[in-house]
Amino acid sequence: MTGIVTVDCGDFERDTGEDLRALDVNDCLDLDGPAAGLPEGTWLLLAHEGEDRAVLRPFTTEETRAARQREESARIYQ
Repeated sequence: MTGIVTVDCGDFERDTGEDLRALDVNDCLDLDGPAAGLPEGTWLLLAHEGEDRAVLRPFTTEETRAARQREESARIYQ
């Protein structure tokens, strides 16, 4: 598993056209495929370093499972 990484914010463009600068600390980034050297998966934004760098770490298996359960529960109770 990949550990904590620092990436250039401009290396990512989200579906909305925004890059990582638009995310807040503790927001998640879901990658459907590899991007900027990161494998697909869910990544947690830990910090911004200056204007153009972001520090990320991958979700653990347990965090991914819990997030999916929360999403499923939210759909059930809508």
